[in-house]
Amino acid sequence: MPDAGANLSGRALNHRDVIILPGMIEQCVRCGAPAGIVMSFHYQGRTLWLDDLTEPVVPGRGYAMCEHHAGRMTPPVGWTLVDRRRTIRPLFASLEVA
Repeated sequence: MPDAGANLSGRALNHRDVIILPGMIEQCVRCGAPAGIVMSFHYQGRTLWLDDLTEPVVPGRGYAMCEHHAGRMTPPVGWTLVDRRRTIRPLFASLEVA
């Protein structure tokens, strides 16, 4: 039985070791930081939406963004930005996103 203090490669964990499993956390498309917001749009309707990230982002259906980049989002001229994010962010993401 593997030691509880060992990681997947068999090395012991200490305060400097971190296991990062790729694909487990949505990342901002602009900077790679952990994302909490999804930006989607309707091209013909000239509308952008910002929503809380509550499920994995489906490629082509939206773009994951961090708080910083979502907060700086400005729509193109003639477009409307609809911010549907909750005013109070959850402390933890759902299991589907995390």
